[in-house]
Amino acid sequence: ALQRDLAWQTFALDQHAIVSVTDAAGRILHANERFCTLTGYTPDELIGADHRILSSCLHPPEFHAAMWRTIAAGRVWHGELCNRSKSGELHWVDASIVPLAGADGRPERYIAIRTDVTARKRIESALREQLHFGRELLDAIPVAIYFKDTRGRFVGMNRALEWLFDIDRDSAIGRTSAEVFAD
Repeated sequence: ALQRDLAWQTFALDQHAIVSVTDAAGRILHANERFCTLTGYTPDELIGADHRILSSCLHPPEFHAAMWRTIAAGRVWHGELCNRSKSGELHWVDASIVPLAGADGRPERYIAIRTDVTARKRIESALREQLHFGRELLDAIPVAIYFKDTRGRFVGMNRALEWLFDIDRDSAIGRTSAEVFAD
């Protein structure tokens, strides 16, 4: 019954998550079907390979060093990673890497459980670009413009308002007109 329950749990996890298991050196021992589909690699290409095969080179070496320090110390690591598939396409995953300790208490394997967040990252990037464009457009308007929250506190303004009233938007944000102009 215990083995059947474990098989069901593994099946359920595999239906949602991108899963891999590595040895202590980071060599891949297992990659589920979702992992293979996302990366474009076959299990034969992955088993025995290092996860660096997926490196996007977007993260600085310090990022990976901190991740390895965390898991080598036996702690769970959580974060977002950008990887590169076999075809060269970039994809983002939200990952948890769980160390599995051996008899000596030191990690002997790592299980990485990931969710593909590429679509969300693309939307976030597009939103950042749109917000930047909106801010630039607002700042290009020569008429003083501001907007406030329901409590009357500034949440934004353009350059024209800063110039007209000789105020700094960073110091005005979050304050009321009375607070800003009392200075």
